[in-house]
Amino acid sequence: MKRIIFIFSLLFSTSVFAVCNPFNAGMVLTATALNSAIASPCVNAGTIDGSPIGLVTPAAVKGTTGTFNIVQAGSGATGLIIQPLVSATQVGIYGAGITPSNTNYALTIGAAGNSAINGPTISSLNVGGSIIASATASGVAVTGTLSSTGQTTASGGLATSVSPEVAAATYTQLTTDTDLLVNFAGTVTLTLLNPATYPGRYLTIRTYQAQLVNSASANVSVNGVVGSSILAATAGKWARLKSDGVNWEIITNN
Repeated sequence: MKRIIFIFSLLFSTSVFAVCNPFNAGMVLTATALNSAIASPCVNAGTIDGSPIGLVTPAAVKGTTGTFNIVQAGSGATGLIIQPLVSATQVGIYGAGITPSNTNYALTIGAAGNSAINGPTISSLNVGGSIIASATASGVAVTGTLSSTGQTTASGGLATSVSPEVAAATYTQLTTDTDLLVNFAGTVTLTLLNPATYPGRYLTIRTYQAQLVNSASANVSVNGVVGSSILAATAGKWARLKSDGVNWEIITNN
């Protein structure tokens, strides 16, 4: 009797699955048996408790040209599209609300593993809800501090903010100031940026009139001596200062 049952079981397991009938009446399915049936592949479609199984391609990811639409479950709206670019050597990701082209894919990944962020008008880098860098056809704009651990080369020249003219007895240096042109008929007192906050920063100061130019704090170093004097009362005097993290050190002057 045992031998008959064994032979029947062997025939059942080989013949039934060979003809792709894992749903035979009275058959107890196991995970292993079902996976084997699907992998054969002899189950192309089917359901268990109303859920599809087998080699079913969801409509949300099916496309005739290799396009994949990623949608939020139950929303019915297309949110993100992934598809090959025209060149067929890159894959692009873009929002469904735009017309795709090689210039407006949000992200492209090339065959060599190279990637690029593209935008039809502007591409931005957002960190913590704030844009810290943006790129347009005319160049790249950085909000805040740009740090470089290696040599920085500007083959097209370096442009800084326009030098403000100080025409009053007092002036407070702005974070955008790299040069100050002093033109006031009297002693001028400057409130400089905190050198501890801006280590390594440069500032050039020139006076047009024969008047003293001083710092509002004793944070200017000349040959190791710290004080508040920046320029003597001589027309045309200038000094280039650099923050050492503690004081503004005059590194060169006339």
